[in-house]
This record gives sequence, structure tokens and C-alpha cells, in this order.
Amino acid sequence: MNLKKIFSKKGLTLKYTLSTLGNDIILLVGGGKEHIGSVVLAVPRPSLANPEKISSTISLLNVVGHKDDEIARPLAEALCIASNRSVVVIVGIHYDNLNSEDIKIIQILNEQAKEKIKDWIKELGKKGTYK
Repeated sequence: MNLKKIFSKKGLTLKYTLSTLGNDIILLVGGGKEHIGSVVLAVPRPSLANPEKISSTISLLNVVGHKDDEIARPLAEALCIASNRSVVVIVGIHYDNLNSEDIKIIQILNEQAKEKIKDWIKELGKKGTYK
């Protein structure tokens, strides 16, 4: 079962699809001409600064010329820490002729999505797809 969320502003839309694979979590993020631009794997581990807290180790793959990792990495880290599960985030966002204001809007939309991650994990649990 998937959990789907959409964030939009000024004609720019980001679609988030959260699902599980066993105890692990997969998050797909697309917008405009969707594709695979970046893949981030986050694996939970004890924090080096405070072993009582969860942190994550990040591995990143980018398609040449893509900067989708700027969207994927913070999502992967937040989702991994909040869930204490291994997480894969795949992002592919492409809108033609974006200007700096459009890029800022995409970053704001993604930050709004990131702030909802704990709620999304709870919602997955209520749907019986995540424990």
C-alpha cells in the first residue's frame, strides 16, 4: 500500500509516494517530467556525538548533471532518523526554464514535506503497512 502526498505552489507540483518493503521505507519524489535523477540510501546508526540518539549513514548516486540529491538527501536523512529504518529516496524533478524563484519554491515545498515525515510514518502504521 502506498501513501501519496502532493505539494503545489505557483504551478510547481511535487508528488511524494511513500511505501514499504518489509521493514524498510521507499520514498519516490517527482515533479514535472519525472525521471530518476538521484538515489539516496540512508541507514540508521547510533549518533557519533550521542550514542543514545539515532543518526544515519548516507550513500548517494546521481545521474550525471542532476542535482536532485539536494531534494533527496534531507528527506532520506529525516525519514531514516524518524523511523529508525533503512530508507531509499529516489527523486526526479524537471521543469523547463526554471528561474531562481522557481527553485526556491521547490525547496520550500520540499521543506514542507520534510516537516510532515513523522506524520507520514504514523499514517503508514495506521494503514497496516508499517510497524
